[in-house]
Amino acid sequence: MQNPNNFIIMVMNNTLLKKQGKLESGYLKKLDKYLAFV
Repeated sequence: MQNPNNFIIMVMNNTLLKKQGKLESGYLKKLDKYLAFV
């Protein structure tokens, strides 16, 4: 049986990574639009 604290930390890290991924993909879309104008 895993330590429940480790499981919570894993879930927290996973949600943070997903948020970061969304931010990065949003940034890349903006960058693509910007490069299309240049």
